[in-house]
Amino acid sequence: MLFHRQEGSSIQLTDLCDDALHEITNFLCPPDVYSLCTANRRFQWSNESGTPFAKTLLHEALLHSLERTLKDRCNFLESFIAMTNLLPPDSVLISGSTIAQAMLGDKYDGSDIDIYCTPLAAPIVRSWLISQLNQVLIRWGKGYPLFMRPQPLIHHVEHYANMPRENQTFHTNNVTWTFKKNDVEMRKNVKFANDAEDAYAMKQRDSNACIPVEKRLFCHRNKTQRKLLINVDLIVTTLTSAPLDVINDFDISICKGTFNGHFFRVPMPTKTFFHKAEMCHSWRNELLRSYARHIGAQDRAMSFVLRNQGPEDFCRCIDSNSVAKLRFGTSIFSKEFDDNYWIVKLRNVAIKNAIGDMSTTYHVRLDWLNSTTIHNSILVQYLNRIKKYNDRKIAISNMPPLLPEIARAMPTHNLPAMKGNRDDIQQAFAWVARISSQSTDAQN
Repeated sequence: MLFHRQEGSSIQLTDLCDDALHEITNFLCPPDVYSLCTANRRFQWSNESGTPFAKTLLHEALLHSLERTLKDRCNFLESFIAMTNLLPPDSVLISGSTIAQAMLGDKYDGSDIDIYCTPLAAPIVRSWLISQLNQVLIRWGKGYPLFMRPQPLIHHVEHYANMPRENQTFHTNNVTWTFKKNDVEMRKNVKFANDAEDAYAMKQRDSNACIPVEKRLFCHRNKTQRKLLINVDLIVTTLTSAPLDVINDFDISICKGTFNGHFFRVPMPTKTFFHKAEMCHSWRNELLRSYARHIGAQDRAMSFVLRNQGPEDFCRCIDSNSVAKLRFGTSIFSKEFDDNYWIVKLRNVAIKNAIGDMSTTYHVRLDWLNSTTIHNSILVQYLNRIKKYNDRKIAISNMPPLLPEIARAMPTHNLPAMKGNRDDIQQAFAWVARISSQSTDAQN
């Protein structure tokens, strides 16, 4: 019998045996199991080994949820666990959207798998990707723009896709082509230029085994198509850092969830399991907060734009030095130039002021970055990440007041792409109107 109930008495969770509770939690997602475990003392009991019953149930729930998340990827989880047994603990981790889905019991369309590993573990991980998961390498590159720092933690990123079927047709980069396995490039190793360390060379566990490469599968122009084709991102750390160093450097708390093949790490469980997150303390977050403050503080500049004042008036109110540059520089009265000038100028001034804050208030030197790099590689990508998590109904509790509005409405394209794009220009003016109105309301 699962439990014994006296006549006339009600059934309590504490009456159920461990096997019955296991069966019940098999049908629950991790947030429900977490709520159940924190609501009843029964789940705080420890077994003979001293492990709390709640921890066992939550681990099983997370494992089942991860299996459901990866159900379309045959044999992934079982083979990943077997592969991690060959490596030192925490030398390889799964993180990113895959773990976020597992923790929340949600499903996101078009998400790839982010795997972090050390350079020494990378050959074994590559061999597993190629032989067990039938992956093909489609692109690789140094660094990871969103996590730029003076001393990088990430050496390079490798992008993998499922090996296509023979004669499968693709249309990528404006070219239609048919996949043939005989056309796949087979390389024993891939080295980065100017790399003194051979440990970073991309190779399999067996140095004589080749890595299949099909660069045509990487879509340079179509981001949506690119995300659909990429199946796995392998992020390789530097020799002096570890995967957990990279994870701990993340800016949003829910991104720090990991699975190392043996156990899960759930950041801030009281928030994560309730679809909440926090912006963590990092220089990138402080830069973004300062940027939001300076954008919101430019009320006079925005009012000039809204009233269609002349370019000299606009520039004088945000940067008096700009007036002289306009008089003697390129004429901004040509329609191709002036609309873009307002948008770029507005953002560059906010970035310049934010950099000043970082050096004086937070004692962080950013002289190794320029404003375009900060915008394209940090602010654009970070705002897009915030928008992504908002779309997934994950509330970030400590965002600066203006940041959600900026994230929703500010054009977040790279600076070169702004030129001549009138849709972006109209969107920017609408954004200016909303921010200016919001700032006025706050003052009143």
